[in-house]
Amino acid sequence: MINPEIRRLHMLKRAHAKSKVKIIKKKVNAGKTSFDVQYEHGPCLICGNTDASKTNSHIVPSFLVSMYDSYDNSGKRGRDLQISITDIGRSTYVGAIPSTKYEEIFNEDSLNDEKRIEELKNNPDAIDYVFCPTCEKLLADLLESPYADALKQNKGINSAIAYYFWISVVWRMNSCRKNFGFQLDKSTSEALHEMLLSYLDNNGQLNEQNKPNPDIFKYKLLYCPNFCKDTQRGFQYCNYKDNVLTFIISDFILIVYFGTTNNLPDNYMFDAISDTIKKAVFNIGNEESENKLIIDTKVMESVISTFIKFAVNIKKKHYVRVISMLWKQLNIPIRLTESIMKEIFLEIFSEETKLAERETVHSIAIAIESVLKKHGIIVR
Repeated sequence: MINPEIRRLHMLKRAHAKSKVKIIKKKVNAGKTSFDVQYEHGPCLICGNTDASKTNSHIVPSFLVSMYDSYDNSGKRGRDLQISITDIGRSTYVGAIPSTKYEEIFNEDSLNDEKRIEELKNNPDAIDYVFCPTCEKLLADLLESPYADALKQNKGINSAIAYYFWISVVWRMNSCRKNFGFQLDKSTSEALHEMLLSYLDNNGQLNEQNKPNPDIFKYKLLYCPNFCKDTQRGFQYCNYKDNVLTFIISDFILIVYFGTTNNLPDNYMFDAISDTIKKAVFNIGNEESENKLIIDTKVMESVISTFIKFAVNIKKKHYVRVISMLWKQLNIPIRLTESIMKEIFLEIFSEETKLAERETVHSIAIAIESVLKKHGIIVR
């Protein structure tokens, strides 16, 4: 069972300092006085002239994430169970899930580790102190809520709202101090920021100054309705190459073409769906409604299969390097053969190891120790 005191600390809401804006007087020539504004948290990344005091700002909108990470497959916010997988290792984020769920995915030792429990509240899709409350509300009211409502009601969405919605998502992922696996060049990032700011400043109304610009941003969208709910599978992943961003999130595959790029890159990672993508129509923000190409489960499964093969190859290379290094440092008296390496892999990713405990430093050590014991070698 979870240590009750640890659980209590885990559920407490963190107290966030209130925004404080300091105005400092500066004397200049001719006896005039200027004012220099300094923000406690820094200026809002969107408007740039208000303190970024908002906490728990979702970089990737929660309604998209909840489609695949709700522990009960409900698609509802606040029921998150999300595992972020890196080259080597993984981290786990939980929302307000019941304590019984903790015991399914963690070992007892982890549940009595205050530091580990606190780390479970680090949402990979959210961040504090990057936006001001006003800009956050504009994002929600003008873009996120209309898009989420249209999706929920299974109806078309105004193409301009959809266009700026996806601009807001891509720009946030690129600019908000979170690593989503891609980095746009400065000029592209600034152009997206200007487009988004102009749209929000004009309260979602288009004019000559903020009309969509396909020479900066255009996209295609593949959609597999209810894929996550029906298969209980889903993830998010970004691949960026040659000015083309492929963003897989829940039931969607977003392909963004920056600048004057109109074609997929050579040796495109998801080549299995290249022909499907070519059939999709570009969204440039001036259509009657957003263009979504409906795909079936087999197409989405092929994308997942490609991603798994890609991820496994990367992980294998990193683990071979790490295990080889440990083997040498420990002066283990038998040769590290391919078959022994395979045994260690099977131990690390064993189905008997609870989901959130795989790939931790502890699990790697236990895996090596277990395999060595089978070969009659005991190490400390």
